[in-house]
Amino acid sequence: YNVAIITIVVFDLIRLVSRKTAFWATAVILLSFVFLTGLTPSVVRAALMGGAYLLSKVLGRPKMTMHFLILAGFFLLLANPFIIYNIGFLLSFGATYGLIFAGDFLSKIVSDKNNFWKTILSTLGETTIAQIFVMPVLLYYFGQVSVLSPIANLFILPLIPLTMLL
Repeated sequence: YNVAIITIVVFDLIRLVSRKTAFWATAVILLSFVFLTGLTPSVVRAALMGGAYLLSKVLGRPKMTMHFLILAGFFLLLANPFIIYNIGFLLSFGATYGLIFAGDFLSKIVSDKNNFWKTILSTLGETTIAQIFVMPVLLYYFGQVSVLSPIANLFILPLIPLTMLL
């Protein structure tokens, strides 16, 4: 989520100068963010996907999110095959896969709602989808799944962009 915000905001602001400059500036900022956060698998995955997204924007190609996820997984596993046992890797890929896989379905459900209900239902839907797709990992590692997380995210997710400004 943080990487997506950084990627979109920085690229869109700088592309007014040039797409090439926006690409390189955003790539440097993404790389800095990855190192600043300690090279965690979830952030590296998001940054690789963000980089692929940037490249598709610069080249004028359609964004193919599932391909970006597969590409990120390939490079992470190529760099460290044992990362497949990392819980952060499993949760990040599971949740992202779920959101990509079920995103169109969710969009169709909330498309005819007004903005307030669309936001509420999208947040609940996205959190629930992510929760469903990581449920096996959560049960295996923790032996439980929180049913309150979709509701908690209604209050927490809107605050993330604000806290990033601090």
